[in-house]
Amino acid sequence: MTPRSCPFLLVLLLVACLPWPLSGCDRPGPTVSEADPQELRIASLSPALTQALIDFDCARHLVGCTPYAPPGVEDVPVVGDLLSPNLERLLVVSPTLLLVQPSSSGLDPDLASLAESRGWRIATWRIDRLGDISR
Repeated sequence: MTPRSCPFLLVLLLVACLPWPLSGCDRPGPTVSEADPQELRIASLSPALTQALIDFDCARHLVGCTPYAPPGVEDVPVVGDLLSPNLERLLVVSPTLLLVQPSSSGLDPDLASLAESRGWRIATWRIDRLGDISR
């Protein structure tokens, strides 16, 4: 994911967290299970991305966070951070989406492998410079 797609990620997260009724149809449409915001389970391996979830009122979807998480998510299980993810705890909380702020060395191969085997989506967001925040 490129830094230019970061605003798209935030908008996507915000939209996924908004519960709204769908109306205007006389007959039911096809069932789409992956669009159900109630099933969204997020594990954030970045304190900054955890704060963004809190700011966008999406913390209710948070099932795992780092030990350095901001105030407001004290009851959320700690699942490690990008440099030392706790794979066993991630298995227990079973997220559908992992939010990571990758380091220069990239994503932990064991974490990537686990996510792929479990069908978890991984969204990366680089925040290395002040300019990355505005993108």
